[in-house]
Amino acid sequence: MIRPLEVHDLDDFLRVRRASLLTDPHAFEATPESDEALDAAYVRSRLEESSTERADVILGAFASDLVGIVGLAPHRAVPEALWLWGFYVAPDRRGAGVGRALLDETVRIAAAARAFQSIMLRVSPRAEAAFVLYEHAGFSISAGDASPSGKDSIPMTLNLAKVRGGTNDR
Repeated sequence: MIRPLEVHDLDDFLRVRRASLLTDPHAFEATPESDEALDAAYVRSRLEESSTERADVILGAFASDLVGIVGLAPHRAVPEALWLWGFYVAPDRRGAGVGRALLDETVRIAAAARAFQSIMLRVSPRAEAAFVLYEHAGFSISAGDASPSGKDSIPMTLNLAKVRGGTNDR
């Protein structure tokens, strides 16, 4: 089951987010020491203010417990874009469609938010499965600034007009 996380999911989110930074450090710009998404007060405020209508949301994938997360928010520097962040699926759930389900729901929410034209993200060149997942969902490599953390990453963009049935132009 995929659904927006709520305040009562805070502890589970923090557990999964910490696990993501420890099990796949190459895939994230942050470290456990520097990640604002591990600050309980910050995450609580994000969860309290989240809105699928504004495409500002943290989604969770649940089996018996939380097994995957992804964040979507308006891009801080590009007003017409959304930023996909913190995408993670527990290692024992990979290859079972959890990531695809999370990404599909994220794209559905983004496409419904007509104020935005694209979703942007960065993916580690070492995260080959994630790169392929993004490509299959319609993301393509895009021009982008250097990673703020200095880590190697590949900028990718999904043109939401393609998802909404519009033009394929970027």
